[in-house]
Amino acid sequence: IMDCGLAMICSATPRFETLLEQNKDALFFTPGDVEELANCMLKLKSDEALRTKLASNLNMKAKSYYPDKIAQSYAEVYRKVFEEG
Repeated sequence: IMDCGLAMICSATPRFETLLEQNKDALFFTPGDVEELANCMLKLKSDEALRTKLASNLNMKAKSYYPDKIAQSYAEVYRKVFEEG
């Protein structure tokens, strides 16, 4: 979902708040607050620059979670451990 090229609105829960930043990667709303969700939707509908920024930032963040990037990160950790150990 994160790399589909669209801006994201998500509930302000620990899962999303640890991965994403409000107004940088996504818009958050309080779980169960339908009015807040509607306001987020209207904000994205009326602000093309914000939609573009959120979608672009989210896409870049998603790429850091691709399997090859994660494998590369693990390889770097292992290399450091063996070089320093």
